[in-house]
Amino acid sequence: MKNQKNFFKTGILSFLLLGGLLAYGATSNNRNIATKISREEAVKIAKKNTPNGQLKKVKLENTKRGSVYDIELWEGNTNTKKEYKIDANTGKIFRAKTDTDDDELNPAITNTKISVEQAKSIAKKQAPNATFKSIELERKKGKLVYEVDLIEGNTKKEYKIDANTGEILDFEID
Repeated sequence: MKNQKNFFKTGILSFLLLGGLLAYGATSNNRNIATKISREEAVKIAKKNTPNGQLKKVKLENTKRGSVYDIELWEGNTNTKKEYKIDANTGKIFRAKTDTDDDELNPAITNTKISVEQAKSIAKKQAPNATFKSIELERKKGKLVYEVDLIEGNTKKEYKIDANTGEILDFEID
């Protein structure tokens, strides 16, 4: 009888541990996705196809196809975005899409004192160990504002930075 109780307790503990591990795996960040191609290499591949492209977003996703980089670039001095889906193991582009976006502003065609790289740098100073995820330039209440998203561990950090002064206007953690 005593052995049955111990066996039962061990079974329940094993079940709870397994459930916890599965829950952790389901909610863990994309940083744990196995890839053969680095973020930097994926961006270079995209920029080969859009040489004058300015990086807007890099995101690593786990899809039915496997590990995939979703990369968006602004095309030169236009409001045209190029989006590339790149296999994170082979480096092959399997989808390329062009989109003219009137809702978002291309920093290259707006008159801002702070560049995209400067806005990224301002955010990275606040979270030096974070990885760049995306940047957007938007008009908020008459002001041009960069929204910079960084990933640190399993945490998303979002900075809103004045595009003319470099001041951090808002900061959120998800």
